[in-house]
Amino acid sequence: MPEQTPVTGSVSDSDIAWVVDLLGLDRLDEPRRTFLQRLDTLDVAACPGSGKTTLVVAKLAILAKKWASQTRGVCVLSHTNVAHEEIQRRLSNAAVGHDLLGYPHYIDTIHGFVNRFLAVPWLASNGYKVTAVDNEITTSIRRRLLGGACSKVEFFLSKSGRKFESLRIGSSDLENPLVGADFPASPSAPTHQLTAAAMRLTAAQGYFCHDEMFIFAEALLRDHPEISAILSRRFPFVLIDEMQDTSLRQYELLNALFRGDTERVTVQRVGDSNQAIFEDDGESGAGVFPDRQSTILALPNSFRFDGSIAALASNLALTPVEPNGLQGVERSPSPPEPQHTVFIFPKDDVGRVLPAYAAHVLHCLDDEDLAAGTVSAIGWVHKAKEGVEPGHAHYPATVSHYWDGYRATAARRSAPPAHLVECFQKARMMVVSNLPVGEAVDAVASGFARFLNQAASVPLVRLGLRPHRSLERLLEPHPDARKLYREVLVRFVLDGQPLTEQAWKVLLPSLMQLGFAVTGSPLSRDSSAYLDWKEYFGSTIDAPGSHARLNIYQFEDSSRTVDVHLSSIHAVKGQTHVATLLLETFKHDHFFGSIMPWIVGDKSGGDQKIGVRNSERLRLAYVAMTRPSHLLCLALPDSSLGGSSERATAKEKLVSRGWKVVELE
Repeated sequence: MPEQTPVTGSVSDSDIAWVVDLLGLDRLDEPRRTFLQRLDTLDVAACPGSGKTTLVVAKLAILAKKWASQTRGVCVLSHTNVAHEEIQRRLSNAAVGHDLLGYPHYIDTIHGFVNRFLAVPWLASNGYKVTAVDNEITTSIRRRLLGGACSKVEFFLSKSGRKFESLRIGSSDLENPLVGADFPASPSAPTHQLTAAAMRLTAAQGYFCHDEMFIFAEALLRDHPEISAILSRRFPFVLIDEMQDTSLRQYELLNALFRGDTERVTVQRVGDSNQAIFEDDGESGAGVFPDRQSTILALPNSFRFDGSIAALASNLALTPVEPNGLQGVERSPSPPEPQHTVFIFPKDDVGRVLPAYAAHVLHCLDDEDLAAGTVSAIGWVHKAKEGVEPGHAHYPATVSHYWDGYRATAARRSAPPAHLVECFQKARMMVVSNLPVGEAVDAVASGFARFLNQAASVPLVRLGLRPHRSLERLLEPHPDARKLYREVLVRFVLDGQPLTEQAWKVLLPSLMQLGFAVTGSPLSRDSSAYLDWKEYFGSTIDAPGSHARLNIYQFEDSSRTVDVHLSSIHAVKGQTHVATLLLETFKHDHFFGSIMPWIVGDKSGGDQKIGVRNSERLRLAYVAMTRPSHLLCLALPDSSLGGSSERATAKEKLVSRGWKVVELE
């Protein structure tokens, strides 16, 4: 621990006993106790189900208890809003944790930290205000400023495979915003000049995209390298969660700020490079975490599953889990016969996969197990593939091939619909799927907020954790608008009146009047397009024959039923399921067909020779196969096992690894 870190004494056994009692933790093993005790710089490699977030909160509670400065604080950074909000929520449940929720401490996302302490100060010092940091709003303003020329610019960009919403400022020279932006036209071209002018004016009004803020943060460090020492003194203890999901740009910026100043600051980074399946802002920083040149503490024991699942998933870890591979903590004696199952199906006939899996789940798990969590079926690719049918070389290519009721647009509840009507449709689907009504209401409120922000010349609604409350406050001075908002919520979301295309056409003039009443402006091109009719799920919810459940395949056997939740691997990252089925899909090649040597146990881990695509597949498989607490299954086409002479050998290898093999004829 650096001498200047204001912590009273070391972390003792009594401190650990105190936090175990405070948070109601189970007994901690030696690696977890070590993490709580260490106050020096280190990287923590935390396996799936290791209780990482709980340990982070426990560590922060101890630091809050022992912190001795009122002007220097702990800085806690996460990759996502969900993660940092979860840390804040858990800390707020403990009295001592409240001390960390305000000055001098700081808990936020990496983006939030970069904006507050680096990018916004640089912009302010160069005469630029910050009105909003929001990709959608900024793109909308740029389109509005282009006016009639926008369609020409969009057409020009489309010829080189670019989209207008992907445009970004290229450097900190905001008078020439396309310098370094890889714009597909020379500076003298009309499209370049028009686009640059729109981006320059947007910046002058204070609108920026999220990833553009890193340009200004880097500019501040370049212009004032002393900022690193200042922030190291301000935050002598930095804890970074979800480190595997940082982009290379984020990784390098954080390193420049803190990692070079070990005399002033402790930096503890927590994550799992084997689960790095989200890559933002270009190249991922997962390849350089954990840092082999620094101290690494491994948390290889998972409380999510037992040793049988750990053994099946361990060799798919791209980076070997130290010291002895992934370990599962046994909760009960393993069953005498293998339950984890590989379903082998004819390549062009997937019809029996989900029924066989669901029946197996009912056979293996009792009602108490099923009530404890989710039964899932997931794959890498989940969007529909046009023209890929049985007999096609790529079939099965997507989760949607296994069940025609699957809707990729609904797989991620956080994905914003592209039209307001889709917000209503998605919200209604959430209600009929027994998801929290508050989340459904917030989905509609978020859509209304987006509509009003697009219609206005400035963003009117800044959404927090409860979009409905934010929107209600905005509409309070406009009683007619608020009345309409509440009426459509009740009619189409809560009461379930079918929202047909005709019903939407009838409602449209009132919505346009609402937009004008609140903003005082005629609708822009973007806000008008946002009101277009679109069927989010491809069918009208609550209409006869429509799919009434949100990507849930229901199976009934005798008097018992099971709901199988279908989704993508990316959408379930971080979740725990009671049972998981990993489905074959196609992207560049078939998923299992590419990694069968690891599935059958012939290979373990990875190196540079396996290539980028198989490295990605291994990470995806590792994430998927470490979701379940009780039951793990795979669905393999018979073609992935090779020819007739190789097939028997492959099946023997699967059985020797602990799989039960079931052929679906």
